[in-house]
Formats: sequence, C-alpha cells, structure tokens
Amino acid sequence: MLGLLALSMCWSAMAGGLAAAPIADADASPAVVVIPASADFPGVITGSTNSQTIIMMNTGSTAVSFADAIVEGKGFRLSGITTPLILAPKSALTFNVEFIPDRPGTSVGSISLLLDSGDARILIPLSGTGEAPSYGLRAYPSHLIFGSARIGEMIGPQTVNLTNTGNSDVVITSIDMKSAGFSASGISLPLTLAPGQSASLDTTFLPETGGDAEGLLQVSSNMLPQVVAVSLFGMGKAVTRVLEAQPSSLVFRSGTAGTTNFQSLTLSNQGNSAVTITDVAVTDDSYSVSGLDVPVTLAPGENASFRVAYSPMQSAQDGGSLTIVSDASDSPTTISLTSSPVVPEQQSAVNLAWSPSSSEGVASYNVYRATISAGPYTVINQYPLSEPEFVDTGVESGGTYYYVTTAVDSNGNESSFSNEAAVTAP
Repeated sequence: MLGLLALSMCWSAMAGGLAAAPIADADASPAVVVIPASADFPGVITGSTNSQTIIMMNTGSTAVSFADAIVEGKGFRLSGITTPLILAPKSALTFNVEFIPDRPGTSVGSISLLLDSGDARILIPLSGTGEAPSYGLRAYPSHLIFGSARIGEMIGPQTVNLTNTGNSDVVITSIDMKSAGFSASGISLPLTLAPGQSASLDTTFLPETGGDAEGLLQVSSNMLPQVVAVSLFGMGKAVTRVLEAQPSSLVFRSGTAGTTNFQSLTLSNQGNSAVTITDVAVTDDSYSVSGLDVPVTLAPGENASFRVAYSPMQSAQDGGSLTIVSDASDSPTTISLTSSPVVPEQQSAVNLAWSPSSSEGVASYNVYRATISAGPYTVINQYPLSEPEFVDTGVESGGTYYYVTTAVDSNGNESSFSNEAAVTAP
C-alpha cells in the first residue's frame, strides 16, 4: 500500500496560515507544506463553480518529485497543476481545486499528490455541500399612497426597493404599469440582481381625470413564474380657478371737483390652481386704479390688494364699474363703483378726521359712534374707509356725539378703539 505522508502531521503557525508539516524519513531533508491542509465548499449552488487555491511549499534543502496528482470525489476538479513535476528547494506551487455540484447534498473527496520516491503521498481531504438554486424577488413597500393632486400636476417620486431574496441571480426583464396616471423610472432593463442585491424604482402620479385612481406596478423576472406587484393609490382633483373681490362694490364719499377719495380692494384666489389677471379697467374717468401691475399671477390662496381712487370731474354724483379680466372660470369680475350724494348745506353733519395709524399693514378704518361717553358704540361707516376721514350725516343739529376709530389690516384683523372724541353737531 502507499504510505501516507500527510496523515500524521504536526501543526505549527506560519506566515500565511496554518501549515501541515508531514512526518518524513529521518534521513530525508525535503519537507513539503500544504496550505490549507483541507478544503471545504459549503452551500454551493448546483451547476455553479466554487474554487479554492492550494499552496504547496518545499521548505527543505532538496527537490521533491511528484509523479501524479489525483482528485477523487463527485463534483471535485483540479486545475493549475501538471504532473510529473519537481518542486525545487525553498519554492512553492499554487493550484486550484473546484467544486461543481450537479445535485443538492454532501460530497466528500480528496487530492492525492503521489511522490516519485517510494510509495509516499500527500493527502488533502475535500468536502462540499450542493444546494438547489432558489429565486426570490421582493418589492418594498407593497403599496404606495400618493394623496391628491390637481389634474395635470405631478406628485412624487416615491421609491420602491426591489431586492433579490434568493441564493441565485435574478434578471428583471419587464416593469409594467397597469393604470393611466402612474409611471415608474430609474431602472434600465434587463437588470441582474445578485443574491441580496437591491435596486430602486421611482414612481410618480400625474392624474389625467378627477376622482380616485388605482394602479398596479408589476415586475417580471426570468426565473420567477409569478410577477411581483405593488398597489398604487391616488386622487385627481379637477382644476378650479376662482377669483374673489372684497368688497364686491365700492361707495365713495362725494366731493368737489379736484378732490380725491381712495378705497382699497382685495382680490383673492379661492381655487386650487393659479389665476393670472391680465387686465383691470374702469368705465368712468372719475375713477382710477393704482398698486396693481398686470399681468399678475395669484397662487391658490394668495391675495393682491390695490387702491381705487375717485376724483370727481364736477360736484355731482358719479357712478361706474371696475372690470377685472383673468383666466378664472368666472371672469370677468365686475366691481360696482358709486359715490354717495353730496350733503346738502342745510343738513347737519359732522366732519371727522384723525391721524393715520402707524402700524404696518393697515388697509382700512372703521368709525364708531355713541350718544353717551364710553359707549356703547355702533359702527357707522357702511364700507371700509381707506383714508382717515369720514362725514357723519346721521346726526341731529345740536346733539352731542362720541366717536372712536379702529384700524383694520388686509386679513380683517381689527385694532382696539382709539381715544374718544366728543363733537356737538352744528
């Protein structure tokens, strides 16, 4: 029988790993070291190849001759070594052993390196386990909720992660979207995912109609009979453009020719889409507009305030209208413009004037009147006052009245009462 040099060995630490020093004849000077002393191939997918490198070193002072290298065991194969060979003193040789399982299960084998001298050999034990291939593809999350968006407005992206959960490569071959309005991007096909590898897919929602929308993202691969699906949900909202004017009409105090009265007007976008104002025009030369340059676009919920001036051409009551043209659904918006009658000289009236508020953002004023000091007060102006002045015609000659004022900002927030002023009507 052949003698086994590698069956009886002592272990010693050497650079590069553990070395197996075979027991040799006492008179022999060669010493062959094999690293590693054995090779194991756990969990190799059937049909695939796993390779390990073997290093064989002659640490002695004389050459070692090998007649043959024999591999035994199902699925094992040698490469990178040709026999016969001579391993010179202080030299090394590397070769590979491969495991290629053709079915699941455990395989045991060995490499026998036969020496020319005598019946000795070096034995390297081999073992390996074959595993059946498994294929898995997971999409996370399994559903996406986009919320609501206006028709023609894109929202997203939201990300779907595709992960290979099996032990073999998976090739993604197609990505299909089963609903209008939803789309996916970010992956070029075909795409190969190694075990444990992931890829990201970006999804968006662009509603084409109003109402609830449901979609289905389907991912197909070459090895999986079933598709991986992600449910998609969203809602389309019809586009609305609504322009609202506050107040809806303006009444100016009549004055003499050459005088000017101002009032403020606020336009607000009450819809869910931007409104563009393209023109503002008045029908009477006694009125003019300032503080609004057109075209101007208001986002949903946005406001724009400007002033309307009344400069009568003569001491008489004038009337007209202000027309606002936009792309709102109710365009044009028309504001009635009128002036109150001139107070007859014989009628009693109280002319009020006060210092403008020093606070920022003041848009208008209100005037309150009482018949006793400290109130209770009643507001007496029918419309907001853009200027700090007012004519009270609702008084009786000789009566004493008590007045206070408040300031109002563009959001309708009103200040506290001013100090009180007592006036006796003429």
